[in-house]
Amino acid sequence: MAQPSGESLLISALINVGNVEEAIGFGVTPDHFRGYKDQYNWLLNYVSTYGDQPTRDIFCAQFKDFPFSEHADVRSATDMVFRSTAKFGLHEAMGEAVDLIGV
Repeated sequence: MAQPSGESLLISALINVGNVEEAIGFGVTPDHFRGYKDQYNWLLNYVSTYGDQPTRDIFCAQFKDFPFSEHADVRSATDMVFRSTAKFGLHEAMGEAVDLIGV
């Protein structure tokens, strides 16, 4: 079984703790998401539209194939998302550098 991504753990944790906006306090934005950006945006829009936190059932009805977990540590999942974003950015920068030097 594949290990869950930081993004899926963070989304799961936000729903499990009942505070979708908690990650915003740590500096998370939709731009930090590549694989589950639609799901994260849906969470933020749900709260702004309905003024309430989405339940797991509501989320899973919308995203049937999402790999939901019981994870509830928002901070650790946030750190995983930040590391993944930094790693992706570094790979892109290195690729651009190689292209520029013509290797």
